[in-house]
Amino acid sequence: MKKIKVLITSGPTREYIDPVRYISNASSGKMGCELSRAALKKGCDVTVVTGPVDIEYPAGVRVLKVVTALDMLKKVKKIFKNCDVMIGAAAVSDYRPSLVKKQKIKKSGKGLVVRLVENPDIIGWAGRNKNERIVAGFALESSDIAKNARKKIEEKHLNFIVANAPGVIGKDRTSIELIRQDGSSVVLKNTDKRIAAERIINEALSAF
Repeated sequence: MKKIKVLITSGPTREYIDPVRYISNASSGKMGCELSRAALKKGCDVTVVTGPVDIEYPAGVRVLKVVTALDMLKKVKKIFKNCDVMIGAAAVSDYRPSLVKKQKIKKSGKGLVVRLVENPDIIGWAGRNKNERIVAGFALESSDIAKNARKKIEEKHLNFIVANAPGVIGKDRTSIELIRQDGSSVVLKNTDKRIAAERIINEALSAF
C-alpha cells in the first residue's frame, strides 16, 4: 500500500529589519512537532518545513529549515505537488519589512519608522491549488474565534481548520475547535497537544 505523504509547516518565521533585528512571534513549534509524530505513527511519509525553533522533531521525519515566510513558501511549492496532505501549523508572520538594511541600524534619538508589506498567504495558496489533496490550516484568533475561523475555511479553500487562542502558544496543552467545510465541528478543551495532534491527523487521513 502506498504511503500517504504528509507535509506540515511549523514554528514561526523571522522577518529581518537589519542583520540583527527581526519581526516574529512566540510560536514554539510544539504543535507542528506533535502533528509530525502523530502522522509518523500512522505510517505516513512526513516532511516538516519549519521556521526557527528550539525543539527536536521526531526521528524519521524529514525536516527542512527556513527563516522567512518567503523561504517557507518556496520550500512548500517544491514539495506540495508530491504530497497528499498538507497541514499549515506554522505561525507565519503576516508582514515583513519592505526594505532590509544591510548594516545594523544605529540609534538616532528620533525614533524609527519601518514600512511593512504583507507576506504571501502560504496555506491560502495551497488551498487554491489543492485539487484532490487534503489541505488544513490553523486559525489563531483573539476574538470571535469560531466565527473568524469559519470565514477562513471559505477564503482559503480548506478541507478543515483548527481554531485556537493565543493563550496556548508555547504550552503543552491546548484547547481547539476543529471545524469542517460542512460546518460541523469537534471541540477539545484543555487537552495535551499530543492528543489534539492525533485527532487532527485522524481527521486529515479519514479521506483515504
